[in-house]
Amino acid sequence: MTLIRSKPRQKSEPAWEIARLYPDQGNWSEGDYLLATETTNGLVELSDGFVQVLPTPKTSHQLIVQYLHGVLFASVTARRLGRVLFARIRVRLWDGVFREPDIVFMLSKHAKRVGEELLGRRRPRG
Repeated sequence: MTLIRSKPRQKSEPAWEIARLYPDQGNWSEGDYLLATETTNGLVELSDGFVQVLPTPKTSHQLIVQYLHGVLFASVTARRLGRVLFARIRVRLWDGVFREPDIVFMLSKHAKRVGEELLGRRRPRG
């Protein structure tokens, strides 16, 4: 039996051609961020033109989030205070800042801020 050996791996570099399709750090707009994150499966946040790719949560982290979500959800639902959602959903805090928190609580009086793909303040018109 003969084993076929693949070529030894050479030192690799990032796919710069793909990286150059995106803005440089510090120059990301909200539109750039929203377009890029439509196709990513990881947690990505935007703050003042900089994108940050967050690490994948570990099991212990997920168990803590699950517990906190359960407690908060039960309390909010019983009192009809609003909505409690869990990751992964974008939250627009203010111009140029998007986060993807583990748990989100939105008061009922702010229900208009809950969208299908995004929570938070809407951009001012004009």
